[in-house]
Amino acid sequence: MGTGQALTVPARRRLDRRAFWAPVAAASIAATLALNAGPHEPNLTSLITGAGLAALATTDATTHTLPATHVRVLAGLTAVTMIGAAWWHDAWAPPLRALVGVALVAVLLVSLWLALPGAIAFGDVKVTVIAFAAAAAVSWRAGVVTIIVACVIGGVAAVIARRTRRHLAPVQPTIPFVPGLALGFVVGVMVPW
Repeated sequence: MGTGQALTVPARRRLDRRAFWAPVAAASIAATLALNAGPHEPNLTSLITGAGLAALATTDATTHTLPATHVRVLAGLTAVTMIGAAWWHDAWAPPLRALVGVALVAVLLVSLWLALPGAIAFGDVKVTVIAFAAAAAVSWRAGVVTIIVACVIGGVAAVIARRTRRHLAPVQPTIPFVPGLALGFVVGVMVPW
C-alpha cells in the first residue's frame, strides 16, 4: 500500500467495549421505571429523566465528559413534560415543588463549585439540578434520597479510587458522578417514600 492509500483508507476502528452497555442501561432504567408496581406510578417526566440520566451516566463513565447539548436536551425535555403534565392534569404542585428544589440545590451546588474548585465539575452541577427537579416533582423525599444515594455512591467510588491508586501517579483521579446520580434517581423515584 502506498502513502496515498494509507492516508485515504480509514483506520480500522476498534469497538469500544466500555460503551457497549450504554443503550442497555438506558432501556433498563426506563423499563424499570415503567414497570414500577408501587403505589406511585412513574410519570412521563420520570421516564424521560431516567433514560436521559442513564445515557449521560454511560457517557460520563466512559469518557468523563458530559456533552452540553445532551444536558440541554435533557433539561428541555424534563421541563416540557413536567409543565405539559401539570397543564393536562391541572396539578401545579409538582412543577412548583421542582422549581423550589431547583433553586435550593442550584444555590448549594454552585456555592460548593465556587468554594472548592475541582471538587465537582459544573456539568455534574447542571445534571444534579435536573435530576433533583424531576425527583422533587414526585416528592421531596424522592429528591433527598436521590441526592443522598448519589453522594454515598460517589464517596465510596472516591475511597476505592484513592486506595487503589495510592501507589500510582500523584494525580487525583476523576470520579464520574452521574452514574451514582442515575441510580439514586431510580431509587428515589421507585421506592414509595
